[in-house]
Amino acid sequence: MTPMTETELRAWLSRAAGRPVTLRMNTNSSSIVDVRNGRRRGELKASVHRIFLDAPPEVLAALAGFMRTPTARDRAVVRSYIAERHRDAPERAVRRKPRRVRTLGEYYDLAPIASHVNESQFGGRLEYSITWGRRPQVRPRRQTNITLGLCQHADRHIRIHPILDDPDVPRFFLEYVVHHEMAHLAVPARVCGRTGRHHHHTPEFYAVERAYPRYCEAVHWQRKNLDRLMRKWCRSTGRSKPPPPHQRFFQLSLFGSS
Repeated sequence: MTPMTETELRAWLSRAAGRPVTLRMNTNSSSIVDVRNGRRRGELKASVHRIFLDAPPEVLAALAGFMRTPTARDRAVVRSYIAERHRDAPERAVRRKPRRVRTLGEYYDLAPIASHVNESQFGGRLEYSITWGRRPQVRPRRQTNITLGLCQHADRHIRIHPILDDPDVPRFFLEYVVHHEMAHLAVPARVCGRTGRHHHHTPEFYAVERAYPRYCEAVHWQRKNLDRLMRKWCRSTGRSKPPPPHQRFFQLSLFGSS
């Protein structure tokens, strides 16, 4: 079967769903199919993984039904196809070139910290690589959020934001962030049968996260100090503007995937 082009798939889905479809193809590992109403009346906006470009007709029909008015059968067919085709996608997404890993920061070395967390909390069983993230590019806009850590499942790689390489950050809090990201390696994501979305923060995950011995202390420190730390970061780097004094920073997430 010859794979469809994006234009052909959009036209096919529009006909089958009986509504105009604005389609964007993705290669996500966390959100395979996302459908919502568009701005125009009757329009559907869909983000669909590229695995559907060569899907068989019965799967495409189920996808169109899922977009229009999903039935239990449509959901089951789409879910089964995603499980069959997408389970190996993270392996295909692994970078061919080796990553540049930098564990030694100005104040903290991530290598012994990560090794300690792995040994003490996960019995040394986790395989991973870890690095400090790059300093961000110049951002003229005001910065109001930050992601302290990122775990990329494709190659079991953890990246820690360089804002934490600071003498004002206690070691136990840096260990907590590393522990949080390692917990994502220890607890597999759960795939939602209706949308194909990968849910990383599951009850099982939270149970592992809260097993960190100084969890409550770390959460309290974050709530009390993140705003001050972010303003210090903006002043020291000059790469982004802090929000006005009356507006606090907020943390979007400790976790991201790609």
